[in-house]
Amino acid sequence: MSNQPAAMVVLASEQLWPNIQGLVYWYEHCGGLTDLCIYHTRDEERSVAPARRLQWFCECQYPKIRVRLVEASKTKGLSSGTEDPLIRPEAVRAQLRKWRDELPGHHFVVNATGGLKLMFAGVLDCLDLRDTEVIYRELRGDEWYSLTRDSDGLKTQRRQVPLDITDHIPVETLLRCQWQGGAGEWTIASPRRLPVATLVREGRANDWDWKAAFSACGLNSAKQAGALFEEFVAACLLELGITQVALNVRFEAGSQTLLEVDVVANYGGRLLLVDCKLRHRDDRRVEGITSQIRQAAEIRRRLGGLAAELLLLRPGMGLSDEERHMAESHGVTVLDAPRTLEFFHILREFAACGAQPSRELVTAQEFLDKAAAEGDREALASSVRHVPVEHPEPLKAIVNFDAIVTNALLTLGQDWIVYNLHGSYVLCGRVGQKVLKSALKHHLTMLFGPIASVGPVTRARKGIEFWAELRPKEQSAQTLKDVLRKYAGRKLFENLSTARS
Repeated sequence: MSNQPAAMVVLASEQLWPNIQGLVYWYEHCGGLTDLCIYHTRDEERSVAPARRLQWFCECQYPKIRVRLVEASKTKGLSSGTEDPLIRPEAVRAQLRKWRDELPGHHFVVNATGGLKLMFAGVLDCLDLRDTEVIYRELRGDEWYSLTRDSDGLKTQRRQVPLDITDHIPVETLLRCQWQGGAGEWTIASPRRLPVATLVREGRANDWDWKAAFSACGLNSAKQAGALFEEFVAACLLELGITQVALNVRFEAGSQTLLEVDVVANYGGRLLLVDCKLRHRDDRRVEGITSQIRQAAEIRRRLGGLAAELLLLRPGMGLSDEERHMAESHGVTVLDAPRTLEFFHILREFAACGAQPSRELVTAQEFLDKAAAEGDREALASSVRHVPVEHPEPLKAIVNFDAIVTNALLTLGQDWIVYNLHGSYVLCGRVGQKVLKSALKHHLTMLFGPIASVGPVTRARKGIEFWAELRPKEQSAQTLKDVLRKYAGRKLFENLSTARS
């Protein structure tokens, strides 16, 4: 680019990140910009509102840049069901010519990433204009291109735009710009650095009681355990070298909280959203995991679209294969109980952090590796609840053990429980009264056959309980425990409830 002044033209749409990234790069690394010209249609939600948010971002981040929008007279008077003339290629070309007339002698950089296909065609129609460069970025990728045309047609040339060029922008600025939720007030807290490795060591020593772990480290532990865990996660992101990290992000309109995200970071050309919950699946205060996944996907869309990644931290529960597949299809990453011993590896992968981890994080992961080697199956929380069981009747000569076990089963919120009695493992379950014993035996064999033989099924004479002994093969009791732990918090016999004799 020559020393002549430069202006940038962008097409406003719901996906604002390419416009933000392009603006930052061409202003801070390509000689500067004097003007930002934002083209938008008459669509208030998908074009006008994003244009205004981008205008706010530019005026906040780069007050020396003049912002120009489409004249208000062109955006009024459109009746419902009528085609918006501003989406047509000739309208885009005419507006670009107008801005060129207003800024003579300027080099124009036109970002064609946003807008509709017809608008993109209008930008391509401007490739023949003097001192005009057209750039484009794939929404689902990180590649930037310069577009040109010669006698053989359109050609592309890669542009190297580093992903970290926006890493210095505060999280709050990006949230205000990209949030698609109307007007309101943001509240954001700043995280603090913590002795992450020591907290992991003390967390394990205290059965992942975060209040006890913080107290053992000499840290303020007055907050609830969940809030302390969120502080721990934010501190881990700081240890990854991420400088823009926000804690307890809330968006409120009046007395109503419309959005709450535990941890948000700006790193590598993306917003990283982390939602933390320590509660168990059977906690009545917890929504179903499928509902949590859908809500997380919607928050991700409204906060950053394709430029946001969301991690559900659920160390207190294990997800089924179907639930994992659902999360993946919604673009949500889940870290549940079985994956917690790899926490720091997974966190680095989620953040796409290529730098070498700090010694603090290396030591913390070594503690988890040691825990795994010593037989631990999870970390950060306990997905298996220790259920206090009371005798359902006063202690007499004969104790109603079945009633005690059934009471514990109901407390866990499952339709099964396994107890160890003098080295024998007995599964107690609950099913519909008309489910055949043969169907139960077949289902149990499908679940546990590779690791344990299934004894005869005994049904309660009246009621919905049944019992069956599980005999681990080759003395592999630990393998049986590992498989049972995977099913904690889940119902194993729902699909058999309609089987009839």
